[in-house]
Amino acid sequence: QQRLWFLGQLESRTPAYNIPIVVRLSGVLNANVLKRSLNGIVRRHEILRTNFRMVNGHPAQVITPVRDLEFTEIDLRDLPQSERESTATQLMTEEARKCFDLEEGALLTATLLRRDTNEHILLLTMHHIICDSWSMRIFLDEIGAL
Repeated sequence: QQRLWFLGQLESRTPAYNIPIVVRLSGVLNANVLKRSLNGIVRRHEILRTNFRMVNGHPAQVITPVRDLEFTEIDLRDLPQSERESTATQLMTEEARKCFDLEEGALLTATLLRRDTNEHILLLTMHHIICDSWSMRIFLDEIGAL
């Protein structure tokens, strides 16, 4: 985390350390339940509510007591079928390139793309300072369980 924080100071507002995750979901989906599940995970894991600031001249973790996940829903069903995948790909790219502020705001965002009645794409983007491959597996397992 110290190395990632330091690199963030050198190149502020860069997407170089983003971890984009694309989860394709099939079947009937209740977006409110998904959002509540994601917020439950954020409440359970302090690192998902953590920012990184200078405290007494040193970088430090600052944990926000309560923070709802930034959750956006985008409905692509009004687009012609032929345009849905390209639009979804464009939105995935934009999400992966969003810049996080390590000092303020969430370091995890979620976007739900509705491609069809039973086809959805969940885009999760988080900064590497709060996540690695091991913790990502735990995160995805918890989403599945909830």
